[in-house]
Amino acid sequence: MKEDKEEFDFKAFAKQAGDALRSGKPLAGKDGVFTPLLKMIIESALEGELDDHLSETRKSGKNRRNGHGAKKLQSSLGGFEVLAPRDRNSSFEPQIVEKR
Repeated sequence: MKEDKEEFDFKAFAKQAGDALRSGKPLAGKDGVFTPLLKMIIESALEGELDDHLSETRKSGKNRRNGHGAKKLQSSLGGFEVLAPRDRNSSFEPQIVEKR
C-alpha cells in the first residue's frame, strides 16, 4: 500500500526561498534554503527505485515494503537526513544513495 504524499507547491517554495535568502539564510546545509527540495527529490527517487525493485521481486516471492530508515547524507550542498525505504527481504540495494 502506497502512502499519499502531499503535492509539492513550487510557487510557495519559490516565495519561501526568496524570503529566506533575503533574511540571510544560507543556500545549502542543514538549514539551507534548497535542502528541503533536494531531500524531496532524493526521497522520491529512492521510492521509485524500491517500486521498481518490488515489481521485479514479486514475480518470484512475497517481498513488500517495510518502513523507512534514516540516512545521513553529505553533499556539496552540506549535510542532511533522508528517509530511505526498506523492503521485507532486505534485498533492495538503492543506486542513487548506496547502503552504508
